[in-house]
Amino acid sequence: MVLELRNVFVEASGRPVVRGVSLRVESSELQVLMGPNGAGKSSLLSALMGLPGYRVVKGEVLLDGQRLNDLTLYERARRGLGLGFQTPPRMRGVTARCILEALEKIHGPWRDLRRYARLLGVEDLLDKPLGSLSGGERKRVELLLVLAQRPRVMLLDEPDSGVDIDSLGLIADVVEESVRRGIGVLLVTHTTHFLEELVGRGIVSGINVMIDGVIRLSGEPRRVLQLLEERGLRGAAGGA
Repeated sequence: MVLELRNVFVEASGRPVVRGVSLRVESSELQVLMGPNGAGKSSLLSALMGLPGYRVVKGEVLLDGQRLNDLTLYERARRGLGLGFQTPPRMRGVTARCILEALEKIHGPWRDLRRYARLLGVEDLLDKPLGSLSGGERKRVELLLVLAQRPRVMLLDEPDSGVDIDSLGLIADVVEESVRRGIGVLLVTHTTHFLEELVGRGIVSGINVMIDGVIRLSGEPRRVLQLLEERGLRGAAGGA
């Protein structure tokens, strides 16, 4: 399984935000996308998933060689793409169990549900309204819901944003297990703490630094991490 971006340009609400990104994410591979706020990271993931308001206006998005550009969000999800939102939507009165039951009607029973719920520490949260959960709880439940879609490639938009240290470790555990079980992951973050955690586990295949909609630096994780620590995001990308 390969998600491949070929010279992708993205517009958000008609405004150019991503300019000529090329990237590959293979099975059992974690690619990290970093960059300052406003770099285009979230817009890229939204366009890959086909969310309203985001559009690939040039280039190709391929999943196992099949072009996704003209497919709907639903069709992309059925092909194997799953998106974890930076800010999970607050759905008043809706519980995670309601969504999980709906997903089981589409995909069939998910035998790993209880195990992943336990790993994420959300077993007692499944029957609570999603809007009542804390930031860390919502992020962990969101990851469970993405996994329940049986994705072959996960797009995770800042799963570390706004979560406590304990939640961060649980999220890292499940990302690691997903990669080791064959799922490809494109993960957006702008914090080096979470990145160091993932690199230390030996599961990061590459780090890509996006500045102003362009990937300015890509490379071996420890080398890029060292550059980031020494020079910062813009300094590392400009001096590489």
